[in-house]
Amino acid sequence: MCLRCAAVALLAALLVSCSEQWGPAAPDLVVEPVPVEAPVPENREVLIPSGAARSVGFGLAWVRAERLEPFAGNRAVNAALLPLIYEGLYAIGKDFEPVPLLCASMTYAGDNVYVVEPSPFALFSDGSPLTAADVAYSLKEAAKPGSVYAALLMHITSAEADGSAVKVTLSRPVTRFAACLTFPVVKAGEPYIGTGRYVFESAGAGGATLTRNALWHGDGSNLPGRIDLLDCTDMTSVSFYFQYGHIALLSSDFTARAEPVIRSGCERRDYPSPLMEYIELNAAKTLPDAQNLKKVFALALDRAALCEKAYEGNADPCAEPLPPSSPEARPYESGYSRREAALLLTCMGAEDADHDGVLELPMQRGAKTPLRFVIIVNSENAAQPRAARMYAEELRALGMDVTVNALPGNEYSRAYEAGEYDICFSQRELPPDFSFDLAPGVGNGDVLIIGFVRKSLLMQRGLAENASPAPYDMFAGFERWGFIGV
Repeated sequence: MCLRCAAVALLAALLVSCSEQWGPAAPDLVVEPVPVEAPVPENREVLIPSGAARSVGFGLAWVRAERLEPFAGNRAVNAALLPLIYEGLYAIGKDFEPVPLLCASMTYAGDNVYVVEPSPFALFSDGSPLTAADVAYSLKEAAKPGSVYAALLMHITSAEADGSAVKVTLSRPVTRFAACLTFPVVKAGEPYIGTGRYVFESAGAGGATLTRNALWHGDGSNLPGRIDLLDCTDMTSVSFYFQYGHIALLSSDFTARAEPVIRSGCERRDYPSPLMEYIELNAAKTLPDAQNLKKVFALALDRAALCEKAYEGNADPCAEPLPPSSPEARPYESGYSRREAALLLTCMGAEDADHDGVLELPMQRGAKTPLRFVIIVNSENAAQPRAARMYAEELRALGMDVTVNALPGNEYSRAYEAGEYDICFSQRELPPDFSFDLAPGVGNGDVLIIGFVRKSLLMQRGLAENASPAPYDMFAGFERWGFIGV
């Protein structure tokens, strides 16, 4: 049975299957393709590799680049490849808990000082052993301004090698400090050499290959020996390649833009993601009886209904900024009650004195303020506009006048920064340490969490038996996936 249309997130890594001969026809790996032609990218030539494959292996989609930068920003599709080349001291497991990778031990020495000992068994792909100096070098590089890990490491004041260990000093206590140590560990002075399962090799003329690292400290016997990187710069290319079986596996984010779509018989395996959906109230706007009105907004939020209908079951409701699958999360309690919200408004003195259908709240000196609110939402999020409209209907049912402005990304950002809203629907990727600070702006008001989006691993049928991606790494446990026929 064919999977229904799934919106494809370009930020996910994309696997491209290699058969003995590339060509426009779908390989045997694809089953039950829908009988429609895959869209061909406009204004761009799509080159499907031809000729015999050098060996049985896989291909990965990427955006052509000179290198895969371990610390600086990469295109999202390229950033997803980094866990295949580099490893951190820790990784984040399916339950969002840190799992040791290159860390043999970590002890707390007091006064916000940790002592980290790297694994004595790990080698870099060039054969040199992993040392404390390499870890200290990598941490300092990862903490530099411009690094994608800088915010995660902002509380580290020093990192110095001391014999076989690294002494790390913090400016203050950090609850989930191990979760901060997921940055790539590279060889000191040679930041493109890692300890991961694969080695990146440029083939010239824009081509590149990932070759299995024979010195990897894990059991790589079941890994594909070679991964060819196939340039795939736009969504239409993704749709084309997947439709004809050249992309064997990809990660789908339901909240990404809905075009283009993937139509092919495939397997779907959902997994938790750190993508948090939430509502922010504009703190710069003066609300009548603000504390009670905020309670009304919270009582009117039916998280379960939004996750089931607006997100089509691809999100899990929660009321706190912690993923529901985390052991730190408390059991979910709804808190939704239209009846209690209406009663609270009545107790606040809300009434429709002028009979225009909109409640008003009493202010000082006999003045009244109508309950009129503007909601802004990013129209490029596939689910949030529906969620915003559903929430607006709840508020209207209570007697409020609500306008929903679904704006394209740039206009949405401008409206947010200008404070042109009362209620804002937002999405944020929660970092591994679970720190949640609102971005600088006019808002920074109270936050109502809706829930966390689930991502989906979409695979051609019969590709792997034990694929088990993790929230921040879709290739987690790649060596244990149990690939069939590759």
